[in-house]
Amino acid sequence: MTITVHIPTALRRFTDGTETLECSAAALGELLDQLGERFPGLKQHLRDATGQVRPFLNIYVNEEDIRFLGGNDYRFQDGDEVMLVPSIAGGAPTAAVSVVVPATSANLGCAFDCAAFALNRYLKVRATPLEVPGFQVRYRGPNPDRVPEDETNLVVQAIRRAAAEAGREVGGASIEIHNEIPVSAGLGSSAAAVIAGLLLGAHLCGVEHDAATVLRLAVELEGHPDNAAAAYHGGLVLSAIQDDSDDVLTLKTPVPPDWKIIAVVPELALPTPQARAVLPERYSRADAVHNLQRTALLAASFFSGQYHLLPELFRDRFHQPYRSRLIPGLAGCLELRHPALLGVFLSGAGPTVLALVRCSGAAEIAAALSEEFRRHGVQSQALSLQPENRGAEVLQENRTSARETRASR
Repeated sequence: MTITVHIPTALRRFTDGTETLECSAAALGELLDQLGERFPGLKQHLRDATGQVRPFLNIYVNEEDIRFLGGNDYRFQDGDEVMLVPSIAGGAPTAAVSVVVPATSANLGCAFDCAAFALNRYLKVRATPLEVPGFQVRYRGPNPDRVPEDETNLVVQAIRRAAAEAGREVGGASIEIHNEIPVSAGLGSSAAAVIAGLLLGAHLCGVEHDAATVLRLAVELEGHPDNAAAAYHGGLVLSAIQDDSDDVLTLKTPVPPDWKIIAVVPELALPTPQARAVLPERYSRADAVHNLQRTALLAASFFSGQYHLLPELFRDRFHQPYRSRLIPGLAGCLELRHPALLGVFLSGAGPTVLALVRCSGAAEIAAALSEEFRRHGVQSQALSLQPENRGAEVLQENRTSARETRASR
């Protein structure tokens, strides 16, 4: 007895391009076993971990759904034509969708774990639903050795978390990542990936999470709200986690788009967990008051629009002195003074150093910061940046899809 099995286009990459083949199986279970043995890469796309036929996979015998023929009890007849027909799981949209998320710089020196602003470097992620389960990840951008192209990728993790929040499951998607943000450099690359994944995950499931839900899930994945809030909202954002819940409280103000920001990125990676490990468990009252005073003045300056900035406002006692031990040259960078310098601080957990400058002295300040790293044997790259006030955007079919939360910002 011989039956003919037709392999659809979506599954042929797991069969080395084979379109049809003949089998001698008597029942469905035996057929799936034979296909899995012949094409090992196809096996996981036929059955789930419990051995059941994947819910996305429809099986037709002579153009009739096998479920109406008895399913596992159906006995194949000589000459049967079997077709495997994948469908997109969960009613997910068939159109590709893209998300653009800005880079961010958190802490601003004294405002440790409670402030960040967005910058004009972007993470762009395009997701295309697939007819087979699983994620295909392709990455283009800096530090590719630091970005996994499998399901451990932060974008994929966030997609799955957004889907779980909606009580749904994303069947499969091709994820194309085009990144302009240095990775593990203190410019919010992980927060951008998380926000991108959460927005994509909601869209792929056909739902729309509001701002509160997105930021709550981002904190769950990131551990703190500052970068994520600025990446989502744009501008300068102050944030706090509510004591009696996981809700994130935020307040945004735009930043003058013509400001000049110099980012000096040393050629060394400093993962956030390592940078946090050097921080003390407790601080003195004097150190706490020092940071509170400067954070209050800094926030008042931004939200009032008066921008009375000077380097003293960015001095910090909570994290920069301790992280200086991990970043050769940082201490000297933080002490740099120049008539055009408005403020200099460690960006996020580092190792990037950011300087707010007047345009007339930007080149000199960038050169001085780079030289300080070079004196300590560290090469660096200087980037000329500007504030970004728009925040994350979801794009579909070449047009922006405004989120319901946009009006409330």
